[in-house]
Amino acid sequence: MTLDWLRPDRRQSRHPGWLAGDVALAAVFVWITVESLTSNAYVDEFGTVEGLGWWLAVSPTLLLPLRRFAPVTVLAVATGLYMLASASQGDTNALLAVPFFTYSVGITRPAEASGAIVALAAVLLSTVVLYGPGDPEWLALPVTTMLVGSGWLVALSIRHNQMRANRLASEALALRHEQERVAERAVADERVRIARELHDAVGHAVNVMVLHAGAARLATDDPRTVASLREIEHTGRAAPDRPGPHARPAPRRGRRATRSDPRIRRHRPSRRGDERCRR
Repeated sequence: MTLDWLRPDRRQSRHPGWLAGDVALAAVFVWITVESLTSNAYVDEFGTVEGLGWWLAVSPTLLLPLRRFAPVTVLAVATGLYMLASASQGDTNALLAVPFFTYSVGITRPAEASGAIVALAAVLLSTVVLYGPGDPEWLALPVTTMLVGSGWLVALSIRHNQMRANRLASEALALRHEQERVAERAVADERVRIARELHDAVGHAVNVMVLHAGAARLATDDPRTVASLREIEHTGRAAPDRPGPHARPAPRRGRRATRSDPRIRRHRPSRRGDERCRR
C-alpha cells in the first residue's frame, strides 16, 4: 500500500519572524507548565516533579519551533511524550501546544490525510484518562478532543479560503487574458476595415484621375501635355496593382468610359497630332 496520500501538498512558512514567534510561544507554555507543576494543588495531589519528569512535562512544548519542518513527526513525538508524562505524573498542561501541532498537519496536507492523522492523535491522547496517578477525569475527554480538533479545523478553513482565493485569481487572470485577446482582435479588425475603406477611397480617386487624364489627353494636341497625361494614366493604372496587405486590382474602366463619352468623341485629335505624339 502506497503512502503518497500522506505526503504534504504545501509547505508552512519558515520565515524567521514566525520561527521567533514559535520560540516565544514555547517559552510562555513552558512557564505555564512549570507554574502548574509547582503549584500547591498539584504537589498535594501528585507530589513533587523531579528529574526526568520535568523533561517529559516540558519537552512536547519545546517542539513548537520544529512543527514547520516536520509537522507529522512532531505531532507523533509530542503525543508519545505527553502520554508518557501523563502516565507518570498526571496532567502536565502539555496539551497547550497540541492545537498548533494539529494546525501544522492540517495546513500542509489534504483534508482526508490530515483528518486521519489528527483523529489518531486525538484517540491516543484521550486514553490518558484511563491510566496514570489520580482518579480518572472523564471531563478531559471532550477537552482533549476539542484542543486537538480546534487547530485542525482552523487549518482546514484557511486551506479552503486559500484554495478559493487561488481559484478566483486564476479565473481572473484567464479572464484578463481573454479580454486582451478580444481587444487585440477588435483592434486588428478595425485596422482591416479602415485599410479596406482607404483602399476603396484611394482606388476610386485614382480611377477618376485616370479617366480625367485620358479625357484630357484625347482632347489636346500638345505633345508634351500628351506625354505627361500618358504618364499619369500609366502611373494611375499601375498603382492599384502594387503588392500590399490589402491591395487588389482596380477595374480598368478608363478606356471604355472615354470611348463612350460623346464629349471626348467631339474633341478627338487629328491623325497628325497622334503621329507627333508617337514621335
